[in-house]
Amino acid sequence: MHNTSHWFAGLELNRCSDQREDRDWLLEQLSHQGARFVPVLRTHNLIGAGELITLNLEDSRRTESERDPILLGVDDAGPWFALPVTEQAAEGLSKRHEGQFGDLRFSASQLPPNAAALGAYARALTYWQHKHRFCGVCGSKTTPQAGGARLKCEQCDRPIFPRVDPAIIVLVHDQNERCLLGRQANWPAGLYSTLAGFVEPGETLEEAVGREVAEESGVIIEPNSVRYHSSQPWPFPSSLMLGFHAEARHTTIECGVELEDAAWFTREQIIEQVQARDMKLPRNVSISRVLLEDWIDGKY
Repeated sequence: MHNTSHWFAGLELNRCSDQREDRDWLLEQLSHQGARFVPVLRTHNLIGAGELITLNLEDSRRTESERDPILLGVDDAGPWFALPVTEQAAEGLSKRHEGQFGDLRFSASQLPPNAAALGAYARALTYWQHKHRFCGVCGSKTTPQAGGARLKCEQCDRPIFPRVDPAIIVLVHDQNERCLLGRQANWPAGLYSTLAGFVEPGETLEEAVGREVAEESGVIIEPNSVRYHSSQPWPFPSSLMLGFHAEARHTTIECGVELEDAAWFTREQIIEQVQARDMKLPRNVSISRVLLEDWIDGKY
């Protein structure tokens, strides 16, 4: 296991899980003069001039929201909330703060790491609440509880918790010091990445690694070679990326339906092609980029 710091991880915030059930405490936090609010429009955060734009208590009270603020946690200055804003409110906030609501996948590298993690956390909970406005069992409306960390069906009382989808991502290498990279047809020209996919029910992480690599590329890995690297929150919309590296047993490539191309690359080939601008690597905010750079640096 590697001690790796990823974008959207390492948030310096006490999530106060043991205090969320205390309604009086929550009301105190909502009126705290040091409270800060992260406005979110469905899946977009408000960003401007290289910073995540947040609102103070007064700003939040005059901003129209779709639902109640969602408690994110508390730091030394006070509580933090996600604020699910309406489209009309978003237009006003953009003009007032000279920013734009955008996707953190493409703008996180412009932000300080803790701000990017805060924005991703707020985005994840806001998106989850928006997608679960109605109970999946009886269809009745849901009501936020525990500061927004849980929903409850108004009819059947079913509790609904935030969804996290585990997905594996793996750097496959062979005995000839090559790594396996692939690309999808809709990606920018020249972009190659490590292979990834969702974990299926009744499947271990190691089994998911082997299945996804075989399905996407036709390459068969050594089952006992799968080693955990690190994990990254990836709330686009609700994944947890679980990073691995593994060694190939059979290196013949036969691309499945998901990939336009897959190929083996040496470290030197990657460096040369990137320098020549014939090849693009994944964005530096992704765990894929970390897996690849660690392999190029000879860390495994």
